Amino acid sequence: MKRSFESEGSDNKFSVKRRLETIKKTQIQTQTPIDKKSNVNNNIKSKVAEAKARIAAKRLQEQKDQETKKDDKHRNDNTSIDGSTLASIEIHPLLRGDSPSAVSGNSGDVQLKKIANPLKNTGNSSGSNNRQYGTFNPYIDQNDFSIAPPRPKRQLLINEKGKYIERANKIREKIAKEKEEKEKYEELKSKGLVANEIAGEQFFNIEEPPKIEWWDRKLVTVKNYDHIDEPNYLTYKEATDHLEEGNPITEFIQHPVPIRAPWEKHLGPMKPLYLTKEERKRMRKLDRAKRHKEKQDRIRVGLDPVPEPKVKLKNLMNVLTNQAIKNPTEVEMKVKSDIENRRLLHEKTNEERKLTMDQRHEKIEIKKEKDLSKGFFFGIFKVDRLVNPQHIYKLDINAKQLGLFGGILNLKNGFSVVIIEGSFKAVEKYKNLVHNRIEWTVNVAPKKKTPRDQDGDEILGDSEGGAPIEEEEREEQVVEDLSNNKCTELSEGQLKDLHFNRWKIINFETHQNAMEYLSKYKLDYYWRQAVTE
Repeated sequence: MKRSFESEGSDNKFSVKRRLETIKKTQIQTQTPIDKKSNVNNNIKSKVAEAKARIAAKRLQEQKDQETKKDDKHRNDNTSIDGSTLASIEIHPLLRGDSPSAVSGNSGDVQLKKIANPLKNTGNSSGSNNRQYGTFNPYIDQNDFSIAPPRPKRQLLINEKGKYIERANKIREKIAKEKEEKEKYEELKSKGLVANEIAGEQFFNIEEPPKIEWWDRKLVTVKNYDHIDEPNYLTYKEATDHLEEGNPITEFIQHPVPIRAPWEKHLGPMKPLYLTKEERKRMRKLDRAKRHKEKQDRIRVGLDPVPEPKVKLKNLMNVLTNQAIKNPTEVEMKVKSDIENRRLLHEKTNEERKLTMDQRHEKIEIKKEKDLSKGFFFGIFKVDRLVNPQHIYKLDINAKQLGLFGGILNLKNGFSVVIIEGSFKAVEKYKNLVHNRIEWTVNVAPKKKTPRDQDGDEILGDSEGGAPIEEEEREEQVVEDLSNNKCTELSEGQLKDLHFNRWKIINFETHQNAMEYLSKYKLDYYWRQAVTE
């Protein structure tokens, strides 16, 4: 019914509008005076107000008729079901149609009074809101309903010009860069400059040079050479600054070297004096004569007592003339006893001067420490195959005798690395052993330890009394061919400090085990060098 009222109202509004338009047209055509226009406008307003009042009264009357029909229908339903129970239920205030209406008399507009919602405190609800958000239910709180958010509008996105061209160019640059890197890798691989992943060379970082050297740190205020040409960043600016105390340039000043005499500049350097064997004998003889003369002078002065004559059998008659003639046998026996006493005294003094075993070892250790105090040196050698027991024994016993540190690292079914650290003399002697005294292409079968009994005799049979072992079976052993075997010196030089504290021989199963062992001493690059050699 509301929709019909609204459509009727809208028709009346359009009719009034058309009337106004026709009046304006006629007014323009007839060119009415100004005093008549006001009367025409008042008539139109009064007619419009009357039309609105009629429409409102008609709408109110139809609404009342409709509500009375609903009340009659509810009464009939209640009486038909159960008159006693349904008659006691009151009708909701919103369903009643007897709500008074207020008509404004001033303007002539008829307005219906808004019915307040009993479930809301504000009471500000209208039919338009109910129609917008669905059917209104007075028994449910309308605040519980969530209003769906408005759907965003989908914009039309158009790709910019050159978007996919730029993306394609980036893909082409990436492919070209990968191709260039691959070619560079292949070139390095052909030259043998690619890191060996077995030895772990890809984890080896090369130390970069320092940004500034240690001897220049005191001369500049920054820690690099970027402002080396700017005087404001230098601590030494003028030529007279070196006279000041605490200036960093003072300790780097080179003092003039004393000038040699004019005649000395034509002389060559002095050569060391080397004497022949005869010249050395002559020098010892002269020194001995000089000491003997000094001893005689002391005896003449009376500082030392006169020694007894040193009589021998050949000078017996010359020294003991009268005594030898009177009793030659007694003199001879006395001379022989003196000779024997002198011999025993000489041996006794030699035994007293002779060092004991502990003193000899101590003397050797002192000599080794003295040599080590002059500096630490090292050497690294790679042996392709170290299977000859004689080679192993020579390398081991010489290193112990020379007091070297380090060891022999043997890889199973592979090469061996010999690392030595010690004094300069010891390293040089060991290098002579490795390069000259050992024949690396010679191999012998290792000796088998034969069982022996309690008396030390060799047992030729088994322990259970079986048949004796034949000599041919004992000698049959596989000897590896070492015709291509060689020993290569990988590196040598001087060290700041020793890495190892003793000498030992270690066997490894894999490369990784050897790398882990050397990494404890931060020397894993030794093994990498041996692998790449």
